[in-house]
Amino acid sequence: MKTIYYIINKGTLFADNGNIYFEPYDTTKSNNDKFSNYNADELITIESRRSIPIENTAAICCFSNVIFDSSLLSYTARYNIPVIIFDNFAPVGTFFNNFSHSDGDLTIFQSLHFISKSKRLAIARKLVHGAIANKIVNLAYYSNRYKLINFDVHRFSPIIQQIYQAKDINSLMLIEAQAQKLYFAHFNLILKNPDFSFSKRVFNPPTDPINALLSFVYALLYATITTEIAPTFLNPFISYLHEPGSNRFSLIWDFSEIFKPIICDRIVFKLINSKIIKPNMFDFSNDKCLLNKIGRQKVVAAFNNKIKTTIFNREAKKQQSYRTIIRYEFYKFIRYLKNENDYKPIKMWW
Repeated sequence: MKTIYYIINKGTLFADNGNIYFEPYDTTKSNNDKFSNYNADELITIESRRSIPIENTAAICCFSNVIFDSSLLSYTARYNIPVIIFDNFAPVGTFFNNFSHSDGDLTIFQSLHFISKSKRLAIARKLVHGAIANKIVNLAYYSNRYKLINFDVHRFSPIIQQIYQAKDINSLMLIEAQAQKLYFAHFNLILKNPDFSFSKRVFNPPTDPINALLSFVYALLYATITTEIAPTFLNPFISYLHEPGSNRFSLIWDFSEIFKPIICDRIVFKLINSKIIKPNMFDFSNDKCLLNKIGRQKVVAAFNNKIKTTIFNREAKKQQSYRTIIRYEFYKFIRYLKNENDYKPIKMWW
């Protein structure tokens, strides 16, 4: 499996003599490549000057101010390597050559399902139902594990019933928000570390450690989905639950709702309950809470370990990594758009 590289320091990306390099600013470390003996299956965060192997790179994610050499863009385009830029926790730009080589027929199928009110609503309902179903399974998992007496899965039943009564997208978004609020209300029951507590979801910016963790790990998911959607030739600008807008991959937001409980939320619970993340790994300023560099390293390590983990996918009937499962989800969706199969979002069974 190719590696996703995460840049968390300020610096410059450039290409030279057939290789890609990152040169950090203001580093007091040696220019020797301390990652020369890295394990390709482990997380790679770039902190000192080093080369990036082109053939083994799935994506480059920049979480700090990075200057691009023009030759860098030429190389990444040639090898179809997405370079994803984040502003705190939101992807604000992506350079990726594959999105300029789209499948015309597939774009037409996507557009037809968007233009048709009934078809768009049908897809949006599937996405919301899939997201809520995974939230329920996630809570049930921790309820059984921690013997939670205050968890009642039936509280979600009226919300699910509303999905198929909704007449428009705005109504669906309100239903999804209602389920999200109920879901987040259970978080303090799952969190077993007395140093952390959660009251409500706050972002842009996050104001407490749990929200900082959620925002950051969701950003990592957006980057992974962006990487996995590109080879499918789906147009990321055409979405069904979230409204499309200029310069934003809203289809990625649609599918992220399915995978947040499966991947991200479980990572957060593990990091907190295992005390891998500590209170001193956050910086507070101007009513804003963000992970510091050590905290970001811990989170991206856990995330990268998660997405390369393989499980038996009952739908595909074979072992697949979480990254592969994400791409498989898009191929399922493509078959639905082409009227070859029905589409049912993946539901957690583990």
